[in-house]
Amino acid sequence: MNQGLSTNYSLKAHIERIFGNKLFLIIKDYPSLKTWKKTILLLINSYKKAVEQSIQVAPSSFYNEINKVYEHYNSILQKSKNEEELFSNVIAFQSEFIFTLLGSIVQYEERTLNSSWDLSVYRETQIVQTKAQVYKQIQNMVNSKFTALQIEEMATEKRCLNSKENFYLWIFNNKMNGKI
Repeated sequence: MNQGLSTNYSLKAHIERIFGNKLFLIIKDYPSLKTWKKTILLLINSYKKAVEQSIQVAPSSFYNEINKVYEHYNSILQKSKNEEELFSNVIAFQSEFIFTLLGSIVQYEERTLNSSWDLSVYRETQIVQTKAQVYKQIQNMVNSKFTALQIEEMATEKRCLNSKENFYLWIFNNKMNGKI
C-alpha cells in the first residue's frame, strides 16, 4: 500500500507543521508501516503532553479519563496490522480524545446534528487564554497579514504619532480594526 508523496498528504503536511521538515522528509515518500506507527505514536504523545501542559484548571478525574483514552488507543495503534487499520484507529482515537476533552458523551444514544451537542455540563475543565497568548496570537496575525516592509512603515507611522500602545496591539487596533 506504500505510495508516494500524494498519498496521505494532508496528514504528512500536518505532521510537518507540528514537528518540522525533518520528520516530514522521513514520511514524505513510501513510509513503512513501522515508520507510520512511530510517527503516529509521536503525534498522539504530543496531544497528551499538550493537554497536560495547557489545561491548568481541571479535576484529577479529567486527567485520569485522558490517560485511559491514551493508554487504550496507544495499545491498539501499536497492534495495527496495516496502514488502513492504523489510520482508522487514529481517527477513532482523535474522536474519543476530543469528546473526552469536551465532556462525556452518552454512549449508544441516537444523535443527529440537530441534537444538543453541549457537553459542558459533564466537564469541569477550563481552557484560559492568558494575555501573553492573546498577544502572541495578535503578533502572528500581523506578521502573516503584512509584509516586513509594511510593518516597518507602520512602525515609522506609530513613532510619528508618539503612541505609547504596544506595537502589535497598535497595528491590530488601527490597521486591522481590532478583529480576530
